Amino acid sequence: MSLFPLPNCEDPPFEGFSGPPIRKRLPLNYWVARIHSRITVVNIYPKRHIYIDKRIWLSYDLRKSEEERFAVTLLANQKIMTQGELAEAFGYNRRTIERFLHLYRKGGFKALIDPSALPDDEETETELKSEPQIDQPSLNFSQEAIAEPSSTVLAEQSFSAAPATAEDTPELLPHGPVVQSRYVGLLLIAPFYNQLMAPLLCCINNLDEQLHSPWKQYRMDNMMAVIITFTINGTYCPEQAKSMFPDEFGVVIGKERGPCCKTIRRFLPAFAQEGLAEELEECLLQRLIELNYVEIGLVHVDGHFVPYFGQYQVGKGYWPQRQGPAKGFEQFWATDHRGRPLFCHLDQAFMAFPTMVERIANYIKSHMEKAGVTEPLIVVFDRGAYSASLFSKLDTAGIGWITYKKNITYQKDSFFTHQVQLMRHNGKLFTTLYEPQQVTIKGYRDDVYGLALYDPKRNTQALLITNLDRLFPESCDPMLLIGGLKDRWAEENFFKNARIGEDIDHLMGYDISPMGDEEYLVPNPEREKALQRLHRIEERHEKVSRRIENLSQEYQQLKRKPSYERWINSNKNKKLLAEH
Repeated sequence: MSLFPLPNCEDPPFEGFSGPPIRKRLPLNYWVARIHSRITVVNIYPKRHIYIDKRIWLSYDLRKSEEERFAVTLLANQKIMTQGELAEAFGYNRRTIERFLHLYRKGGFKALIDPSALPDDEETETELKSEPQIDQPSLNFSQEAIAEPSSTVLAEQSFSAAPATAEDTPELLPHGPVVQSRYVGLLLIAPFYNQLMAPLLCCINNLDEQLHSPWKQYRMDNMMAVIITFTINGTYCPEQAKSMFPDEFGVVIGKERGPCCKTIRRFLPAFAQEGLAEELEECLLQRLIELNYVEIGLVHVDGHFVPYFGQYQVGKGYWPQRQGPAKGFEQFWATDHRGRPLFCHLDQAFMAFPTMVERIANYIKSHMEKAGVTEPLIVVFDRGAYSASLFSKLDTAGIGWITYKKNITYQKDSFFTHQVQLMRHNGKLFTTLYEPQQVTIKGYRDDVYGLALYDPKRNTQALLITNLDRLFPESCDPMLLIGGLKDRWAEENFFKNARIGEDIDHLMGYDISPMGDEEYLVPNPEREKALQRLHRIEERHEKVSRRIENLSQEYQQLKRKPSYERWINSNKNKKLLAEH
């Protein structure tokens, strides 16, 4: 059984049994098969369970072939399904089901095991009364359940969850699969995975009903679990799956073996075509907020440039480490005040940072509303997003912001009359002098609240600006403002550590929004000049072509005609032909 089960979702309407018969399915895998609108078969090695009306009715051991004959016979005896439907579902011939029923009614379980021991007609009734079902196998149901299965409930549990019980634990027999896995430690993430991915798994379950073929070993939910566990294990590329031990990794996802590199590559286009990548991002962010895995409210937004050295045509952007332009793309990360990531957005390296801040802020706010979070949203960013139009848009959306002002006026040390001491996450104290003041931002407002900051240790000054004094006055505290802006370094440390520990520079490639998108086009002043030159050349070429076509007519109109060869080789005509 997989430790990444599907959550309890509503069953789709039953449209008839489809797929391989029960007996031809992989016995070691965990699977659920609806063979009737009321009957479901759940496989959890080494047991197979039969549910009627979503209540467990019978369990038998897969390793004993006679027990499956008993189960099919008893199920046929309930007359919920016709013998033909039952034979098709389990992979028997219809006459075989009839023979099972005949043997069972004549000699009970003993006759099913050994048909040669079937008693004579005159002895049958006496033996059945004296020794009722003396060789009954160890099936997990009572005699009352045989007579009236719908009235006996042995487990108050829906088949969709189908957890293994103590009785379902495989016995350590020589013929049973006993696998020692070096990946068993990854099972510790199973509770976290199921809690965080529950909505997405429901969506995948609905897609599997439409896309998955029962003949295939892996479902989309299995591959999602594989991708998550590979990522946690430090495997970021399908090619690295070749270094895994598939027989041992199969224990993690409840399969006989883990998928190979080609299988993973085949599933990746399906994830993209069905929009599961976008669904995963939406689901993770909403669940992180709902389950309080991140402290929402104060969000830091920053960009991380990733250079690209390949042969594809990728736009250029500013590379801070080289202090110049380079081909690459930009990762825009949103983290909470402790540096824990919320999500990442990938875009062209020359994408305007103010545009991305607005998009990210609205995106987070919509998810906060879905999760029922009523706390105010405050975004913190550096001078790269300093823009009067951005400030106006965030005010209209009801989103608070904190940043630094550009082009400040430096003050004397005596100008600062207030002092605050704050402790960073590393336990170190830092002292900052500040002075409140009103500043003017051209194109925005003349009464923007600001704090002039001075670091006496480094002898540096900065001007903090915000709109919290108008939107959220209770949050406009100098200590909160300074601390929130200083915590932005937690995000810088996130980039520093994630590049080494998580290798974020190689998590994403060059497959980003197309270069031809209108919002990315920048007018080139040389383009117009080049178009004019091209137009003049085309006009000249057309004029010369017309003159060459009229050369024969021009020769006929001459009053004194030299030979045609002498005339065509004249300097004038030679120049015309050479120009063409």
